[in-house]
Amino acid sequence: MEQPPCGAALVLRLLVPTGGDCREPSSPLERLRLTRRERVPLSFDEALELVDAAREHSPKRFRSRNVAVVKVFFHCALRVAEVVSLNLDQVDFDNRLFLNVRTKGNKRLSILFNDVVAEALEAYLADRKQLGFPPRSTRCSCRTAAAG
Repeated sequence: MEQPPCGAALVLRLLVPTGGDCREPSSPLERLRLTRRERVPLSFDEALELVDAAREHSPKRFRSRNVAVVKVFFHCALRVAEVVSLNLDQVDFDNRLFLNVRTKGNKRLSILFNDVVAEALEAYLADRKQLGFPPRSTRCSCRTAAAG
């Protein structure tokens, strides 16, 4: 009784009858050309809906944080890794800057933010003190961001 071919033997049996070269198994295969999906940014109305959803559906303990994070994403155009890498000492409220933000490719940039973001951050920091978060906690980790 002959055992059914498996793995590489099966691939070679399928390729050889089609004229494939055993030394280059992928030669008879056509490459599939994938088109990149175009990224579509949120409209202003969709961004407002996202802020409203963060405000209405977040647990009270995390509401101001979630609203602040959504506003930072939308107004500053930062990636998730860039937002969660921020420390409190990187926030300059006087000049409306996030200082030394580590970006893709390990570059460091200072990112401007507007009054809307400043108000959201100030509200978050005030709530954070009221809710008794430890003062030593200076960073929002990826796990914390995903949990909220």
